[in-house]
Amino acid sequence: MTLSDNLLAPAADRHWKVGPYEIEHIRLGLMGIDAGALFGIVPRAIWERIYPHVDHHNRLLLGCFAILIRGNGLTIVADSGIGDKISDKMRRNFAVQQVERALPRALQARGIAPEDVTHHIYTHLHFDHCGGATEFGVDGRIRPTFPKARYLVQGGQLAWAANPSDKDKASYLPENWDCVVDAGQLVELSGDTALAPGIDLRVANAHTPGMMMILVSGEGQGILFAIDLFQTSAHLTPHYVPALDNHPLAAIDEKRICLEECHANGWTLVPGHDPFAAPGQVMRSDLGKWSIRQPGESTPNP
Repeated sequence: MTLSDNLLAPAADRHWKVGPYEIEHIRLGLMGIDAGALFGIVPRAIWERIYPHVDHHNRLLLGCFAILIRGNGLTIVADSGIGDKISDKMRRNFAVQQVERALPRALQARGIAPEDVTHHIYTHLHFDHCGGATEFGVDGRIRPTFPKARYLVQGGQLAWAANPSDKDKASYLPENWDCVVDAGQLVELSGDTALAPGIDLRVANAHTPGMMMILVSGEGQGILFAIDLFQTSAHLTPHYVPALDNHPLAAIDEKRICLEECHANGWTLVPGHDPFAAPGQVMRSDLGKWSIRQPGESTPNP
């Protein structure tokens, strides 16, 4: 997959209608992450069979996404990709492929101006999830991308970003939120939050403290955007935990709880970075193996 694919085009398997909400998972670009960072203790002989998208530098190809939710008078954008402010060195190191102003262009193609966005959700403040939340203005100064939006973040994540661990401190770039604070647009949340009827923000702390997953539910349906609790569909096995996670044992517990809940409720699970496998319902085989079933597929064999 390269930029010859239209990265910003709507994808039918990433577009849902739940209650009053239209929801879309918008691919903004591609990046490469070291395979060891992404699969931790899982041997290459295993991960290469289930996620073979590796380059000659042992980097696995991932997608960067935004989540668009429209309905009930709300226009919500969660996550914003890498954005345009990173250095050339970071672009090389992470094999970044993206068009300029990817998020504003994707929204414009859907009839949405930056001023129309009512809420922007920082699921967490790692650069690959929040870089497009701010942008360079015509005067060269960094400004919020959405001038009228409330920017939502967990207070615990904001505090962690100010004093991160050695493991993830390179992922925090204050230019992705400092100007939002200065503009008075940042709202700190504390714990699980009901943003609106049918839209719930759920905290998971293993990847990084105060990360928020997003559940849109109603009328017997549910779409759970798991963000970095499940980086790809190949990470459903609970102990397939990235070395990137700050608390790997807690990640195993959080993943098990999430899988059980998705399975029990028939929710669609959307991994955070998988540009290859379509989201789908979580299924468990007779031997306890987890997988994602696409619409129309039969239950997987044990």
